[in-house]
Amino acid sequence: MPALDPSPAGAACRHRGLRPCPLRRVRRIKLRSARCGRPSHYDHGMFEYHGWITVRETTADDDDESRLRQIVDELRLRIARTDSPYLLDLRWMNGEPFIHLGGYSNHRSSPDVIELFEQVAVVAPGSYGLLHVRDDEEPDHGNEVRVLRLVRGVVTQHTEALLSPCIPTVEDPFIG
Repeated sequence: MPALDPSPAGAACRHRGLRPCPLRRVRRIKLRSARCGRPSHYDHGMFEYHGWITVRETTADDDDESRLRQIVDELRLRIARTDSPYLLDLRWMNGEPFIHLGGYSNHRSSPDVIELFEQVAVVAPGSYGLLHVRDDEEPDHGNEVRVLRLVRGVVTQHTEALLSPCIPTVEDPFIG
């Protein structure tokens, strides 16, 4: 079955002005969630994430530079072993190490970015950062954007109030 263009009939592609848009080949059909029975937009799961971490050895203002470099080298090895087509980058900027990550896949799978956040919390407890996650297969949170907050070696989860509930805040309900 061919993919359908979900853009409104006659709408021009915002990417190249083409009709139908070659980048918008998503099949949107009305399904009911097996968990809650509510209508779902897609015929597959969706896992989207965007985040950053400032890597610091301790919360003190004077990290041991050699220990911080060792921590960064360990994290760089872990990232290099990760087979991911998505954004996963560790780089130094203005003398400080940062991790940036982002992706959009059909299902939550490896690399597990949440595990990366938890590992940084253990090896570099002075680090801090945020990871926004939307996982429509997560029980009780499928219509929310969740924020993982890394501070002082602890990762906590919160609902992102500015983007949740996803329907109707980010997307319109499916009417079909």
